[in-house]
Amino acid sequence: MRRAIVGLWLGLAACAHRPAAPAEDVFAAAHARCDAGDVTACVRLGAELQGAESWRKGATVESFGAYEQACGLGEPNSCRRIAAFYDVGCCGAPRKDEAHGATLLERACDLRSVQACDELALRYRTTMHGPKDPAKARRADERGCELGNETQCTYLLTGLLAEETPDWPAIDRALGQLACPDSATPCDNLRGARLFGWYGKKDEAPARKAARDEHARELVARGCEQGEPHACLNFAGVLREGLGGARDATRALQLYDRECEAGAPEGCWGAAGLRAMEPSVRDLKAARAGFDRACGQLQDADSRRDCQVGAAEVLAAAGAKEMAAELFRPWCEQGDQLTCVRWGRTLAEDRRGHRQAVELFRKACDAREPRGCARLARMMALGRGVKKDAAAADALAKQACADGATEACTLRQNLAELARPLGKLFITTARLVGRPIAAVLLFPHWQLMVGDWW
Repeated sequence: MRRAIVGLWLGLAACAHRPAAPAEDVFAAAHARCDAGDVTACVRLGAELQGAESWRKGATVESFGAYEQACGLGEPNSCRRIAAFYDVGCCGAPRKDEAHGATLLERACDLRSVQACDELALRYRTTMHGPKDPAKARRADERGCELGNETQCTYLLTGLLAEETPDWPAIDRALGQLACPDSATPCDNLRGARLFGWYGKKDEAPARKAARDEHARELVARGCEQGEPHACLNFAGVLREGLGGARDATRALQLYDRECEAGAPEGCWGAAGLRAMEPSVRDLKAARAGFDRACGQLQDADSRRDCQVGAAEVLAAAGAKEMAAELFRPWCEQGDQLTCVRWGRTLAEDRRGHRQAVELFRKACDAREPRGCARLARMMALGRGVKKDAAAADALAKQACADGATEACTLRQNLAELARPLGKLFITTARLVGRPIAAVLLFPHWQLMVGDWW
């Protein structure tokens, strides 16, 4: 009796945990809808049958057939799925057939499946499924790039730019997908900017890079002609730096002035910087006026301060120390200690400004600005504008380093190196034959060149 009860209990438990089989009419109706061209019904039927083999004989083959019907009706993910089945010869696929799997992926890619295009390109780019096929990989990358896959656009561009004779129209299309995929208007400026920022291989031939930069310059110039936003500012910068062609400071200045008159602070700034630093158009008074105009258009006080302090640094580098001081002084006197440090750095470059630089660094350091302490420690270590004191410099740099001034940490490392015999030898050699020669003679301790320590 006990055995009968136990057996009945086990039988009931087994029944309770066995998944209930869907009624036959459910599959029959789904088959009918799928055969009638209902793609959703085919996909759903394939998913339901895929795990039914344990209780429905032939369910896996039925599932494969449903996915195959969905693929034939234009459902790309079903094509991808059965392609994977053919690749390994499982899950209802009649055989292992990687070539047919590739054909199915090509169909899915043509049906605008970004994943399929990516998988197809990877298949042909590697030897996972046979020999590489660069031509087919490129076609898959082109299609994927058209569909917005940035990774495939990058692969495509890399290949196109590596060709002996660049296909510039194809390159421009790929650049457009990367730089402005949703733009309904021309975006040559963005394409050119993207191309200027492109990094080729380390062993890239100079002529290839020159051709790339030349085309980028043409794109930015065309963007400027078409009136694209910021294009003329970018083109002015290209002309100023001589990217992709000859430098043309006069033309760059004209573009900057035009953008300035149109109300762009960047144009005023660019024109001012060019007048300050470029000998062929040098005009310091006009440069100062341009900086004032650029900074005066900024509403935020912090932005205006950063603009004026940046302008002061440019003017100082151009030798207009008094003009620079007029811009530095108000902010420094208002308690902006970092501005005091930046002012001091411009003064420390000239022996005549060492004492004033030390005063500014000390002011900032006393106000607990670690970068001021780091700079003061450097002046003390060098004996510039203050009595030379390596011990005091190290102590000050130690505290500044602890407070977050990384240049103070570097200073301490240099002081430690220079206190060693090799460091002393470097200083002596540098005094006799010059720093570059000393660095070569004492290689690999060339890092001791950091700073004029002798």
